[in-house]
Amino acid sequence: MQGLLKRLLYSVLTFALVLGLSAEIIPTAMAIETSQNTTPTVSKETTSSPSSVAPVTVVTAAAACEIGSIRYATLQDAINSVPTNTSTTIKLLQNISITSGLRIKGKVITFDLSGFDLAVSNSADYGLNLTDSIVSYKNPGSFIVFATDNGMALNVDGGSCKLTGVAGDGGGIDSTGGATVVVNGNITAGGGTVINFVCEA
Repeated sequence: MQGLLKRLLYSVLTFALVLGLSAEIIPTAMAIETSQNTTPTVSKETTSSPSSVAPVTVVTAAAACEIGSIRYATLQDAINSVPTNTSTTIKLLQNISITSGLRIKGKVITFDLSGFDLAVSNSADYGLNLTDSIVSYKNPGSFIVFATDNGMALNVDGGSCKLTGVAGDGGGIDSTGGATVVVNGNITAGGGTVINFVCEA
């Protein structure tokens, strides 16, 4: 296309020279040719990359315990998730101290102490109150229940409970309904102490 246009321009120039119009035609023809050979300029827009964003660190509270691969913030949350009459192991991930007591009904739970201490207490009622439940422990650590203000430390109504210590100002253990209580440690109640206690109601 450009070759054809050049030949046409040369023809026009030649004709202009013959007619004596070179002063008017030649500049125009040269301008046309120049415009055809000019490569269009493409403007480029430069965009700056966004500034780097500082990483965000999310801080979460350490879990208290876990069941399998599921971790729980509190021991009570873990106990609540245990299905009725389904043998379940709750593994401690840190020392746990509960001061408002624990009530467990219709559960079969083994606390894997994993070298940690589990202390359950209550100043207004039983420290640990079990109904038709089987509660035990395994591995090193301590599982102690106690009560203050003349309260009873442990109540077991049916089922069984195995732990490492019981202490109560008023009394230590209340077991009914054919319950079995095994304490692999000391029982302190009303100023007296019993060592390695086994009780079958």
